[in-house]
Amino acid sequence: MALRAMQSLAGRVFPEAGWRHSGDLAWAAACADSAPDTRPTAVWSTGDMTVAWGWLESPGELTMQVDPAHPDLADQVLAWARRATGSARPSVTIGAHETHLVAALTAHRFEEDTDGPFFACLGRPLTDLPPLLTPPGGTDEPTAPQLRGGMTPGPAGPDSSACSAIVRAAAVGRSRCWASQSGRWPWRESR
Repeated sequence: MALRAMQSLAGRVFPEAGWRHSGDLAWAAACADSAPDTRPTAVWSTGDMTVAWGWLESPGELTMQVDPAHPDLADQVLAWARRATGSARPSVTIGAHETHLVAALTAHRFEEDTDGPFFACLGRPLTDLPPLLTPPGGTDEPTAPQLRGGMTPGPAGPDSSACSAIVRAAAVGRSRCWASQSGRWPWRESR
């Protein structure tokens, strides 16, 4: 799997032109490690820049991302997927903002599923957050609120990956996917 090439495109176009981000791709790749031969990927590049990729996460599910500056490559990604699946047409999920993929999907006779279920990608601007708390005792130094486990939110730094690991484990538990992240890009321990 060409994970870093796929992440390079995701990092450039997310969220405006793709619903998959770099961390999501790394997580999904770790979950797919048990059968990499059954989950092929293909990458299209211009020079050193990844401009499209396709990934058959399962035999019936294609995940794809195409740089909006290269919409013609959507047709090539879909043709590759058709060959890789033995002419079966997999399902494809695109975001509402990926309008540059619609013409190719229509040309390949995909139909919009309006019955759901749907995947909702949500975002929240960070411009309207409440102010930081001023602790009792008269200090002028604002502090962030305490979270469970004694953690406080703050900027990413050298120790942030350990905090992220604790938060992720508390939120989703320790699964095979979680265990396989150890030592893997982008979750390598910093030294």
